[in-house]
Amino acid sequence: MNIIGRFDNLSKNKNLILETLYGNDDIVKCLINNNSDFKISNIPSDFDRTSLIYSQMFPFKFIPEIQSEPKTFIALKTSYKPDGMTFKIGSIIFYVITNQSIISTDNGLRYDFLINKIDEIFNSSRFIGVGKLPFYDMDEFVIDSSGKWLGSYICYKTTELQ
Repeated sequence: MNIIGRFDNLSKNKNLILETLYGNDDIVKCLINNNSDFKISNIPSDFDRTSLIYSQMFPFKFIPEIQSEPKTFIALKTSYKPDGMTFKIGSIIFYVITNQSIISTDNGLRYDFLINKIDEIFNSSRFIGVGKLPFYDMDEFVIDSSGKWLGSYICYKTTELQ
């Protein structure tokens, strides 16, 4: 008898979310270019967008260690709700973390820019069959006591499961 786990799509769903993020040129430019005018730069034609996964984009909650070069990171957390004998995504939280030395850009705060781009993609969308993802919550945070790593999170909760 084959028994299929109820969470067989966990990694697949998270990878789909990351693929959607690294498919956005503005998000990629903001992550790979620390200059304040990152939007006017081009993404190198030979740049492998998948290289961002596990280096600056994480399918799990992530807190950066001391880095030799200031960077910006996007991490996510998913929670699931029961739907009969299966489970569906109940919420997605995106964490955007940046080093304070590169936070200021020509487009405002770096993490605000990324949160807005994430919101453009996911707010009220029907993503990966989870139903609508309306905005639920957003706030800023400081990761370390010295205030060198700052960020913001944005949360979407499903209102219906499909």
